[in-house]
Amino acid sequence: MYILFLPATGLLSTILPKFVGRKLFGYQFIVYSTLGLGVLAFGVWAHHMFTTSVDPRLKASFMAVSIAIAVPSAIKVFNWITTMWDGDVRLTAPFILCAGGISTFIVGGVTGVFLAVIPVDVLYHGTYYVVGHFHLIVVGIIPFLMIAASYYWYPLITGRWYDTRLARFQAVLLIFGSFVTFVTLTVIGGLGFPRRQAVYPPELQFGQQIATIGAYVIGLSALLWLYNMLVSYWQGDVVKTTDPWNLKATNQFTREWRWFERRLVETYDIEPTEPTSTRRSYAPEGEPKGFTEGSVGNVAQTVTRNAGLAAIGGFVGTVLMAGGLGTAWLVGVLDPASFGEIAEIVGLPARPLFGAVLFLVGGTVTWPLLFLAFSEYLPGRLLFETGLVFATVISTGFAVAFYTGQRGLALVGYLGFVLVAHWAYGLGLSVTYQYLESRRRARFWGVESDD
Repeated sequence: MYILFLPATGLLSTILPKFVGRKLFGYQFIVYSTLGLGVLAFGVWAHHMFTTSVDPRLKASFMAVSIAIAVPSAIKVFNWITTMWDGDVRLTAPFILCAGGISTFIVGGVTGVFLAVIPVDVLYHGTYYVVGHFHLIVVGIIPFLMIAASYYWYPLITGRWYDTRLARFQAVLLIFGSFVTFVTLTVIGGLGFPRRQAVYPPELQFGQQIATIGAYVIGLSALLWLYNMLVSYWQGDVVKTTDPWNLKATNQFTREWRWFERRLVETYDIEPTEPTSTRRSYAPEGEPKGFTEGSVGNVAQTVTRNAGLAAIGGFVGTVLMAGGLGTAWLVGVLDPASFGEIAEIVGLPARPLFGAVLFLVGGTVTWPLLFLAFSEYLPGRLLFETGLVFATVISTGFAVAFYTGQRGLALVGYLGFVLVAHWAYGLGLSVTYQYLESRRRARFWGVESDD
C-alpha cells in the first residue's frame, strides 16, 4: 500500500502550499519522514498475517514496526496542518481535495494503529473494520490527490480551464461519499460485521444500506470529474494568463509554470502576468522576534482575548438555547434523562443535572472556540448569518446524540425544537461576540485618539 500512498503524499506536499499562500512547513522533516516510511515499509507486510501460524516472535517484531510507522506519517500530517495555519486559504478544488485527503488519512491511519496490535487484529481481521480502514487510504488520500493533481495541472497540460464550480462540487461530493461509505463500514465492522461472507446479521443491514448510498455518491463524483475533464478539453475557456493560479504573489511560481509562461509568450505573444501585490510566504529565518513584533506572545494574547469574548457569547447563546430545549421538554418531545448520558460518558453519575452542567460548559467553551476557528470558512456575509450556519451544522450532532426513539409528530417536533434552539444559540453567540468586539475596538481607538 505504501507504494501507492507515498506518491500521494508528494503530490499533497507540492499542491497544498500553492493554495494557502505559504511554503511547505518543515520541508526537511517531510523528506526525512518519507525516507523513514520507505525504510519501515519493508518491515510491516506480515501484519496481514497475524491470524496465521507465523512464529509469535516474528509477529511481535512486525507489530512493533507497524506501530512505529505511524510516527513519520504523523509528522507529515503535522507539517501539512501547520502549513495551512494562518494561511491565505483559497477554496479551490485542488485545496478541497488536499484537505479531504488529510482528513481521510488521519481517520484511516488512526484506525490502522489499532490493527497493528496483534490481539486487536485477531478480533477484527475478519470484519469490515479492516475494509473501512484500508479504503479510507486507498479510496481516500490516494485518489483525492490524483484528482487534485489533474485539476492543478490541467491548465498547463491542455491550455484550457475546466468548470471550476463543478470541480468544487465534485470534490466535496467525493469526500462526502468516501466518509459515508468507509466510516460506516469501519463502524459496523467494529460491531462485528463479517467480511468475505454473503450472510451477515440482519441488525447491521441498515449500515450496509448507508454505505451503499455513499458508494453511489463516490461513483457519481467520479463521473462528474470525467465529464469535466473531457468536455473542458474541447469547450473549456482558453487560459489567457501566464500565472493561472496567481503563484507569483507568494513566490511559488515553480519551474513547470515558468515553462508554461515561456511557451505562451513565445507561441501566442501573451504578456507575462505580474501580481498586483506580493507577500512573503513562510520562511523561518524571517519570522519576527519579540512580543512587539507579532510573536507567539501577541498571538496568545489575541487568542485569549477572543476566546474570552466568545465564551461570554457562548453563555448568552446557551441561556437562549435552554429556553427552546425547555419548551421541547415541556411538550414531551425531549427526554431530560438523555442529559445524564453525557455525564456518564466522562465518568460522572448518570444524572441529568451533571449532564446539564457539562452541556453549559460545552456551550460556553467548546463550541465558541470552534466557531472562532471555522467562522472564516463558513458562508454568511454578516457574522450573525455565519452563526446561524454554524448552529445548523452542530444541531445535527445534538439531534443524533439526544435522540430517544421519537416517532411521527414527536420526531418532527423534536427536530424542529432542536433546530430553533440551536439557531437561538448561534444568534446569541455571534451577536454578543460581535457587540463585545465592537465595544473593545471602540475603546481601543478612543484611547488612540486621545493620545
